[in-house]
Amino acid sequence: MNLVSVYIPTHNRSHLIERAVLSVINQTYKSIEIIIVDDGSTDKTQEVLQELCAKFSNIKVLRHEKAKGACAARNLAIENAKGTYVTGLDDDDEFQQHRIMEFVKHYKPKYSLLCSTLVVNDRFGVTKTVSNKRIISYDDMKNRNHVGGHIFVERERLTKSFSYSEDMPAWQDYDLSFRLIKEYGPALKLNNHSYSVDVCSADDRISESEAAFDGFRMFVERHKDE
Repeated sequence: MNLVSVYIPTHNRSHLIERAVLSVINQTYKSIEIIIVDDGSTDKTQEVLQELCAKFSNIKVLRHEKAKGACAARNLAIENAKGTYVTGLDDDDEFQQHRIMEFVKHYKPKYSLLCSTLVVNDRFGVTKTVSNKRIISYDDMKNRNHVGGHIFVERERLTKSFSYSEDMPAWQDYDLSFRLIKEYGPALKLNNHSYSVDVCSADDRISESEAAFDGFRMFVERHKDE
């Protein structure tokens, strides 16, 4: 079985990180390494991570002494990844048990990356996202972000040229997917709702902050020729 590296950046989420990690541990696909980057946490995150490492041998913990942001944490994890494939998880979200198995099953090199539909828990309740795009082309991505957040991709395709842009305050996921699809071809989106986004558990998600608009402006300026 090919090894899959799952990176989880975390910052002051000691009350949530264990839930995220266990959702990866409980995957039906078992050839997984988990790389957690503690991005300068000042709460009890390190204690929680030490306990998890004592229980599970496939967890590696890295740390920024001072917070550098989620993208710097993701890039550090990817640099230390050993898997054939790489994918990510936010510390306040969860994987459904079948997520990694279905990604591995459906992966083909002709796809630049794989992604999926979501389960979203917000103040309106629990809903499942709908996508009318199974194959996502470069032209599709010029109109909107059909991919969404965390992707499943060959590790060797993530290099210094294809990494998360640490200078952008938001829209980094869109930016990376946009560049990967341009370089490697269309993406495949699985309609399996295998990623759970928990908006209710955290009050500081970047998508709801003023930084989102700044990220949008940087994205448009960076890719204006396209």
